Amino acid sequence: VCASDLEDTTLTGGESSRAAFVGRHEEFEALHRAYAEAAAGATVSVFVEGPSGMGKSALVRRFLVEIDADPRRPIVLKGRCHERESLPYKAFDDVIDRLSHLLISLPPEEVQGLLPDDADLLPRLFPVLRRVPGIQRAPALNISDPHEMRERAFAALGVLLAKLARRRPLVVYIDDLQWADRDSLQLLTELFASHSPPVMLFVGALRSENLAGDEDGRLRNAMAQVAAGHPSRTIDVGPLAPSEQRALVARLLAKGD
Repeated sequence: VCASDLEDTTLTGGESSRAAFVGRHEEFEALHRAYAEAAAGATVSVFVEGPSGMGKSALVRRFLVEIDADPRRPIVLKGRCHERESLPYKAFDDVIDRLSHLLISLPPEEVQGLLPDDADLLPRLFPVLRRVPGIQRAPALNISDPHEMRERAFAALGVLLAKLARRRPLVVYIDDLQWADRDSLQLLTELFASHSPPVMLFVGALRSENLAGDEDGRLRNAMAQVAAGHPSRTIDVGPLAPSEQRALVARLLAKGD
């Protein structure tokens, strides 16, 4: 029996959400410790690994429900990779879409204070950011070298995230990280390798069987670079303990009555 067999009922509040989820106490505590470190000013990464169907996504979703009760009102930017999707930076596609919605919802003067000097470069990587009025009005930059343009756009995104994180705790979560494309992994490593990386909690969930089959080492290398020089931990999600399996079956049977 796997934790993912439990229906993901929408709840709010730490105690209520914890009561609706069976087991995984150590995994929850590890995620909460990482969040506390990030909220206190550290750049932290957590990789949630395990075979398909073990409940990795359900675990992280439940954690995100719990931190939603934090009065500091964390900013949570979440996304998911899709195996058959072929677009650049696909691991960040949903993340940046949520970021654009957040920026559009803020007062214009607040957005102006968040934007980096190179804000004009951001829509060149992520066209959805053209919807943000402040970015629409950013001074145009004429950069012909694509390598320089990409490096400066990466840095601009890092500055934007760093400024957001100074106001509220920031969490970036990408599910199915094993399907991330080369551009996405490069962006992820650059965010963590910069001189002033954003203060945030990054959570990446991935299938361990794909990590084992990472023949060219791209994913492993990216994970190692993200973890270098910053607090990082790996959470292995395996089958529930027998007692937790019985509790889960009892919960599901009771729910079906």
